[in-house]
Amino acid sequence: MSNYELTFLMDAQLAPEKQEEVITKFLEVLKARGAEVLNIERWGKRKMAYTIDDRQYAYYLITQYEAPPESVTEIEHFLKVTPSIFRYLILHRDPKTLKMIRLETERLAHEATRLAEIERTQVSDGEGLAPAATDTPEIKTSSIHEGEDEDVSPPEKE
Repeated sequence: MSNYELTFLMDAQLAPEKQEEVITKFLEVLKARGAEVLNIERWGKRKMAYTIDDRQYAYYLITQYEAPPESVTEIEHFLKVTPSIFRYLILHRDPKTLKMIRLETERLAHEATRLAEIERTQVSDGEGLAPAATDTPEIKTSSIHEGEDEDVSPPEKE
């Protein structure tokens, strides 16, 4: 079994029930071909980069799944013959890439947890509060009072 990622764009003008019907049918096709769905991301209605069939918006769906390599052509056939699906892209995900993605995700999660802990300790110690007013630099201003003239001419050259 190989790992795949599939993205497809569906007509956003379809009623939500019809969109769900197409998605359900697609998932049935995957399961009938021996695929195991790992993840489904429903991005919903988004503006496309360019118009397709005079439409500016599409419903985006991203799926990660494991399937035998020979099932890809049958899945592609379903996507081609479904009139409400504008575009699709199937990517093969090799194990090295999947491992790198998993490790990077874990690293980012660990880093976020570490930074949140540091911030939490700084706030509880009072370090995260705004600086006191005495820490701000003084700004000197001059004002012209009535009856006083201020010389604003440039200095003379020698």
